[in-house]
Amino acid sequence: MLPAISSAVILAWLCYWIISAIFIFSVGTPEPRENYPFVTEVKWDTNTRLVFIYHVFGLLWINAFVIGCAQFIVGASACIWYFECNTDSKGLNTMGRAARWLFRYHMGSIAFGSFVIAVC
Repeated sequence: MLPAISSAVILAWLCYWIISAIFIFSVGTPEPRENYPFVTEVKWDTNTRLVFIYHVFGLLWINAFVIGCAQFIVGASACIWYFECNTDSKGLNTMGRAARWLFRYHMGSIAFGSFVIAVC
């Protein structure tokens, strides 16, 4: 279920990003084109251009963050199961414990790693 959930989160984020990108794209002043005066284009100033670059960076960062969280949960639950499969708990609730570890201890390191990936 984890890949389906992370794919749904990424799809919801992408839909939100596209809608807000359309709003950012429409900011500006409509002016006629040089070669075709009957066709208009939206001219951006420097601030709008920087906001759109920041917006694209946010897309990459949050996408990498969701993928990193899913990878951490899979890896941590495999480690928990491996070291507890012969104990009394038989490795039960490994994904729940991995998710708790993610939100309690490792959220910052995954955010930093996804930031590095988004920058690259």
